[in-house]
Amino acid sequence: MNSKTFQDTGDPITRGRYWADEAEALLSTIEQDTVSFPLLQGLLAMFCYEGNLGLGTKALPYYFRAMDVYKGLNNVDITKQQLGVDEERTKQGRVASSWCIWGRGTQALGLRKLTRKPVFPKVWREPDFPLLLPTSSSHWWYPYPISLQVQKSLKVEIREVDALLSEVVEEALDFIYPDENEAPPSKNPQLALQFYRSIVNWKQNCPNQLRLEDAVLPSAILLHISAEVMLTAILRPFTNMNKAQFGKFDPRERCYAHASNLASAIWTYRSFAVIRFEYWLTHALGTAAYIVVGGTEDAPVQMDTLTRACQCLYEMRSTLPLATDILCGIRIALKQSKERIPAFMDKFFDRIIHRKDGLMHHSVASLLPDSIDMTQNSSNQDIQLQELLNRLEDIGVD
Repeated sequence: MNSKTFQDTGDPITRGRYWADEAEALLSTIEQDTVSFPLLQGLLAMFCYEGNLGLGTKALPYYFRAMDVYKGLNNVDITKQQLGVDEERTKQGRVASSWCIWGRGTQALGLRKLTRKPVFPKVWREPDFPLLLPTSSSHWWYPYPISLQVQKSLKVEIREVDALLSEVVEEALDFIYPDENEAPPSKNPQLALQFYRSIVNWKQNCPNQLRLEDAVLPSAILLHISAEVMLTAILRPFTNMNKAQFGKFDPRERCYAHASNLASAIWTYRSFAVIRFEYWLTHALGTAAYIVVGGTEDAPVQMDTLTRACQCLYEMRSTLPLATDILCGIRIALKQSKERIPAFMDKFFDRIIHRKDGLMHHSVASLLPDSIDMTQNSSNQDIQLQELLNRLEDIGVD
């Protein structure tokens, strides 16, 4: 890291603070009803920055404002030629606008979708799309240190399968997080199975070079990480049911299996890329860990899942405060479950302090419900991580 970007000398957590403060000042001068792609990108950049290195109370307003800008952009007719703009420039704007808005439209961030999929055409399916042309520098990438040979970047192929996955995810999130007057997901296991099969079919129908066992592109591996997060999210409300009640399989055991797959996929990503700065993996790692908390004793597979998740978060905590917050939550969850963990795991929780103003206080810890208490509504286990962290003083983290 370049220490010149630190606001406080020697504190890497303040990196980029000068930029963020200047961006905040500029954003305050822009009217709330303004819509543009640079504004959308800027708001999402500020959401990511404040969420990971700044204040959670600042991060969420940026996200919600970005959603308003997205909605406005999604109503723009990009095929209409503007006065004084030549045809070629209009075509370039159409291509860029479609690529940008579909990129935003496929990012659910684990929330109930506040927007719907773009109405823009999928321009990457057109034969003259720039990224399909071998003359484009973005058509290629160098997978060093895996290989010194140039390979196709597969950006178009990744966007296509990403868009397909997002269509299922959008519907599944509405099912998992219903409106206030709608029935909870636990009342409809058959619909959950439909969403589950849809994502499994998506995984199995990915092109060979994008399947997890063949993928070397980090962005391709991230797709499968997102899919595993969704599979656990779909099954989690039903983990207090047995196979006979749910149908097809035991949802708790299958949830453990997908948590293991999730940790393994991130472990694979870790072997191809430096994980310390991959802030988008913190939510996925927390998901894998919280799923298995309470079920690791005499279960080496679940313990391996927890260990891998904690190891990744441990490597990230020096650069990403979010990782430390999640480790704190895991430690408290382990204390509450009263399960014993190996002594070597103590290093993960040594001298960790969570931020009471961090974004994780506005996030959800998806702990599995107690399988013994069949009357318990599983949605009660969707607690704010803040509730978990606030018990630090009562339980301790020794």
